[in-house]
Amino acid sequence: MLPCSRRRSATTLVLGAMAAWVLVLTFAERAHAIPVFSRKYQTSCITCHTIFPQLNPFGEAFRRNGYQFPDDDETLVKEEPVKLGIEAYKEMFPRAIWPSTLPSIPAISVFALGQNIVNLTPKGQQKNWDLNAPADIELVGVGGFGKDISAFYDLAFTPQSGASVGRVFVQFSNLFSWDTEDDADGARKGNRFLALPPRAMNLRVGRFDPAVLPHHITEESVAQFAPLASNSFSLGQTGFTLFAEQPAIELNGIIQQYWSYAIGIANGGSSVALPSDDNTFKDVYFRVARRWYGFPMDGRLGQAAPGSIAAAQTKPTDDSPDDYEAPGMDYWKWWLFETGVYGWFGKSNVPLTSPITGVPAYDPNDPSTFGKDKFGRIGLDARLWRGNLDIYGNAFVGHDPFPGFLQNNISLAGPTDHAGYFIEADYQWNAWAMAFLRYEQVRIFNGGFSGQEQARVVPGTVLAIRQNLRLSSEVYINTQHLQAVDPAIPQSTTQWITTLWFAF
Repeated sequence: MLPCSRRRSATTLVLGAMAAWVLVLTFAERAHAIPVFSRKYQTSCITCHTIFPQLNPFGEAFRRNGYQFPDDDETLVKEEPVKLGIEAYKEMFPRAIWPSTLPSIPAISVFALGQNIVNLTPKGQQKNWDLNAPADIELVGVGGFGKDISAFYDLAFTPQSGASVGRVFVQFSNLFSWDTEDDADGARKGNRFLALPPRAMNLRVGRFDPAVLPHHITEESVAQFAPLASNSFSLGQTGFTLFAEQPAIELNGIIQQYWSYAIGIANGGSSVALPSDDNTFKDVYFRVARRWYGFPMDGRLGQAAPGSIAAAQTKPTDDSPDDYEAPGMDYWKWWLFETGVYGWFGKSNVPLTSPITGVPAYDPNDPSTFGKDKFGRIGLDARLWRGNLDIYGNAFVGHDPFPGFLQNNISLAGPTDHAGYFIEADYQWNAWAMAFLRYEQVRIFNGGFSGQEQARVVPGTVLAIRQNLRLSSEVYINTQHLQAVDPAIPQSTTQWITTLWFAF
């Protein structure tokens, strides 16, 4: 959160914000979806999105399946790949390397983002209007190694810190699954070791955002800029946030089209070594979800629950990925209901040394200089999407036996429990315009931080000028600020942020 500045007159603020809204156009701070797919399949962005970067249910199935179409992906690719080997190598395996492919053009997308930030309250600050330019430039892409193996990479360059690495991972899809195709004799391909149905098990390895939260509330998919409190909340000196890119190994999949799961081991971290880890213990997490109604999670067309929009769709016959879009002109309207439960359990090293005294210094090889915060977070989430209206939210609780020192940097906080929730409603009234309203709250119940609360209201609008050019305007009204996170920020702040975002 940027520091708030003193209030100007309402007229000055409005005129200044409108002028900055028109002028601002800078470079990206985070990347979302990937236009390289439009080139690869020669299809529009609305095949997988409502308003960029939000995914529609089919786009989510495409992402889950390793950025491949659920059926007939190879026939839908319009960009001819470069083959690294001949088909006969498949028959020779394991006496030959299984053939792979490369895209005929570099699978790279460039993202850019500019912001105008107006701090409306409180008074007494020196600056209340800021053009955030430039933030950084991001190169994002996805590559394939043939069927069911894909890779993702995200590289950023900023004036402040130079180059940095974001998400970089490989996904192995459809592990131990039988092939949906038939051989020349009309029999299903596969053998006795391929016992799982398609999409039942995928393996993701690398640096990525663990699937402990549903993708539609992660920062790659939400329409607004500021992260949700459930994603970014951090207590005391532990340093842990539920949503953070980090090295991990994850198994995930879809069972019977309407159940999904994810379980993983993450490297974890500590308050003194983030984003790296200074202890052997690794965090574990899980999520289990059920879609009770609507478009099936695996995206297999023609098999949705009766009465849903997806039920009207059938498997495409003309090799056009546009057939995966919802029927009719109102392609952004969907109907689904989904619930989930998730949890994260980890350990963070917290120094026993007061930040004021500094003696004895923290030593990762000397357990007497630090305590272990064996924390836990569990929660529930739900989503109801009916036509133009998409309502979703979650609730969570957490426990930290040793979160560190209080703001005075002398006294230890002691065992601490907290809980929070958020609810958001997105209303897309036509193909290019959407409004949203969110309320979120986190409260600490005991320990040295007892009684502290964070609460925020976020209204805003999103306009799709083009499918890959988006303008948003949102107001962050912080009714209570959690001093345990950053005591330098005033209790009540209000910001107006406008963002112009594009991708190629």
